[in-house]
Amino acid sequence: MNDHIRRHKDFGAMGVVVVGLALTLASGTVQAQETAEEFYAANPSLTIAGGHDAGSGFDFYMRTVAAAVSRVSDMEATVRNIPGGGGLIGDNQVFESEPDGTTIGLLNFPGHVFAQLTEAPGARFDFGEWEFLGRVAAGPPVVLVAADGPYQTAADLIAATETVRFGIEEAGSDAFYGATVTADTFGFPARNITGYEGTSDILAAIMRGEVDATFLSYGSAMQGITTGEMRALMIFSDARVEPLPDVPLASEVAMDQEAKDTLSAFGNIYNLERVFVAPPGTPEDRVAYLRELLMMAFADETLMAEIEQAGRPLTPMSGDEVATAVAAVAQQADQIRGLLQ
Repeated sequence: MNDHIRRHKDFGAMGVVVVGLALTLASGTVQAQETAEEFYAANPSLTIAGGHDAGSGFDFYMRTVAAAVSRVSDMEATVRNIPGGGGLIGDNQVFESEPDGTTIGLLNFPGHVFAQLTEAPGARFDFGEWEFLGRVAAGPPVVLVAADGPYQTAADLIAATETVRFGIEEAGSDAFYGATVTADTFGFPARNITGYEGTSDILAAIMRGEVDATFLSYGSAMQGITTGEMRALMIFSDARVEPLPDVPLASEVAMDQEAKDTLSAFGNIYNLERVFVAPPGTPEDRVAYLRELLMMAFADETLMAEIEQAGRPLTPMSGDEVATAVAAVAQQADQIRGLLQ
């Protein structure tokens, strides 16, 4: 299929190679069944949409991948930002888009799942019904504090007797739930302070002493860690990450097995943080085409250089692998719902 993707402009209107023929015996006529390659030759525009603000981390991935898609194929990929409602508005619109393969989305999968499991008002999607195309990156979240603050280790945080103030963008976000689950599981007093405009705003608030900590992806956290102003106390993942090899997993810090299992289930969701999807019902062959197209984009040298220069993670996962991982999350849905409630 790679050659088809790179050269699909060769399927012009006058030179389409029909590879799927169906003979209608009753009428004696021959009907052509359009292939994915033929469809995209005739419809070479792809919209990548998502419920993310322009300039955000997710927007960076959308635009970087869109540019790579246009480089590795004859498709013209464009980005559409649909912010609002903590991502719900964009997720709903992509979920309800025409399932013809011309619109795909980038999900903040943890927030997406949390919204559904908590029955957030306005959520009109089912996280298990998407056509999963691939993961561009997973940025497992960390608990981040000031490097010169009172919490030097995870043990210091867990032993806190005064209320730990978490700076969060908005109530109902995955960071909101992450901070809450962390405090509840480890048993320290905490309060979420919401209303911050973004990572830079939150980091500045930590430096001012306005809040004590935050909960965000390690890719975003590296902004403060690299300068030495911030310290990561624990990370929510199934394995330690290369840029932060000395930061313990939350499940390693937990003392009892129940807490370890709880944090492990919670961390599994974050392995699917930046996932590309197509609306439910998209034709199977177009899903396969888009999966391969995205994997080619993820392997594009310019894309890899841009992501490395930005200091962000690139951890591709195929659409099939994502679908398998989502099925595992679905099996833990009741456990996760209990945590969030």
